[in-house]
Amino acid sequence: MREIKFRAKPNKAYFFESDNVPTTDGFVFGTPDTRMLNVPGAEKWRKGHEMVDQPSIVAMTRDGWPTSVAVLEETIGQFTGMHDKCGDEIYEGDIVKFDGDQENGVVVYDERQAFFGLKYDDPYNPRIFGLYDCKPKELEIVGNRYDNPELLKE
Repeated sequence: MREIKFRAKPNKAYFFESDNVPTTDGFVFGTPDTRMLNVPGAEKWRKGHEMVDQPSIVAMTRDGWPTSVAVLEETIGQFTGMHDKCGDEIYEGDIVKFDGDQENGVVVYDERQAFFGLKYDDPYNPRIFGLYDCKPKELEIVGNRYDNPELLKE
């Protein structure tokens, strides 16, 4: 079965680094907090809570309890289900080097074709191709578009 999980950068206005909520490279991992979505009953919960309109992820604390963490919406990325040649999980927003390619691509979800792909923003040859065409041993994560935008071609 495919593992569905997300990561995002915590919103520092609402999140204070602690030993109880683990982060890796500045990201928290978990699932979207459905209390923030427009679902029946969510409106009752929202009343009186300060994080009403904040996108958030439910992360597990080190104690094993779920907690809602406000995140920066533009940094939310889904796990692709793939690992790179080092065994690291590949998420949307990762900058990936494909063996044999001279340039880096950013992992995106293409809604028109419903697949994760590598997007290259070459002004002369913009393109996207599916990650399903790649073997994990051909991919290496070199950064992410939030912390390392310089790794992408202008």
